[in-house]
Amino acid sequence: MPDNQAIVPAKCKHGDQKECLRLAWTAEAGIRDGGDTDAKRLEKARDWHDRACAVAKQKPCANAVRVQARLDAAKALKTDADRAQFWCGDALDGAKRFTDGSKTAPVIVVAACAPLFPPKFKKSLGALQMASDADQRGELLLVLVREQLCPGLAPRPDACTPTKTVAKLSPSKRAELVGEILKAALTGDVAARAPELAGWLMR
Repeated sequence: MPDNQAIVPAKCKHGDQKECLRLAWTAEAGIRDGGDTDAKRLEKARDWHDRACAVAKQKPCANAVRVQARLDAAKALKTDADRAQFWCGDALDGAKRFTDGSKTAPVIVVAACAPLFPPKFKKSLGALQMASDADQRGELLLVLVREQLCPGLAPRPDACTPTKTVAKLSPSKRAELVGEILKAALTGDVAARAPELAGWLMR
C-alpha cells in the first residue's frame, strides 16, 4: 500500500467493491481517522470488509470474521501492559502492508510501540524521527538504547557493552545490537519480535 493513497468512502457506499477493500486494508494497516482509537479503526476495517463482501454477495465474510476475532482478543485484555503489547504487535503486522520505502509505516510503529518503554525513552523515540537519514537514525538509536535502556536491565546483554565506536559499526550490526537490547527490555510476544521492531525504528 503506497503512502497517502486517495480513498473515497462514497465509492464504497455506492457499490465499488475495490474501494471498500482499499478502505478496509488501509484501516488494517494502521491509518486512523482523526480521534479514532485503534479499536475503532479495526471496527471500521471490519465494516468495510463487510461492505465489500455484501457487494460480492459473499457470506460469510472471512475478512470481517478475521478482524472481529482481533477485536475480541483486544477487548479481552485486562491490563494496560497487555493492551500495549497487543497494539504494538498489530502495528508491526500492519506495517507490512505498506510499500517499500514507506514513511508512514515507521511512524505508525513508533506511535503504537512507544508505550512499552519508559517515559524518557518514549520521548526519545519521537525525537529520533527527526534524524536526517536511516544511517544517522541507526547510530542515534543504538546510543539511546545503551544510555536509557541498558542501565535498567538485569542481566545486561552483551550488546550493552560497546566494543567499537557506533559510527564504525555497519548498519546491520547496529540493528542486531539494538534488537538484542530491545529483546531484553521487552516482554511477551513483542520481545520475540524485537529484531523486527528494531528494523522499523531505524528506518
